[in-house]
Amino acid sequence: MSLKGLSDNAAFDYVDGLWGYFGLWSSEHRIRHVKLFGFATLPKDMPTKSNAQYKGIANGDLLYQGKEHLLKNGVALVNVDFKNHTVTARFDKFRDTDIRVTLKDMKIDQSAFSGGTHDITLDGQTITLGDKMSAKSMGQFYGYDAEKGIPDELGGGLITTGTEGTLAILYLAD
Repeated sequence: MSLKGLSDNAAFDYVDGLWGYFGLWSSEHRIRHVKLFGFATLPKDMPTKSNAQYKGIANGDLLYQGKEHLLKNGVALVNVDFKNHTVTARFDKFRDTDIRVTLKDMKIDQSAFSGGTHDITLDGQTITLGDKMSAKSMGQFYGYDAEKGIPDELGGGLITTGTEGTLAILYLAD
């Protein structure tokens, strides 16, 4: 079963009326599985004219040139332009590492968003994960804040791989 605006794939799941995004990634010695569940914002409740900024947390893993960087307790700053149906996000301030990930131009479809491009900065230098890049970014709006007229929160993830590494990030923001 899929929610309008979301593709039929294993990244989204439906349980007892709740839509959830989940991610699975591996690091050097372990595999992690995380699920984020909540009531998806109804497409009829999505604004069409405003902008909003959501702030929250980001966690993940970067394996680059054989070295693992755990991305713990980072800041997720997500900007949404409901009029132009786009989402941009920045993830940084991770504990014990100087990594910044920027997601640009994700497109909103109904109450979900996906696609776009991303940049990775490690110790102040932009890096690429090598050749044969494969990236997938998707997220979902959850709930509705009637006072503000916008979705209450959002959650999502980015998984990208290349010949020189893998990056996986999950985030929640409200």
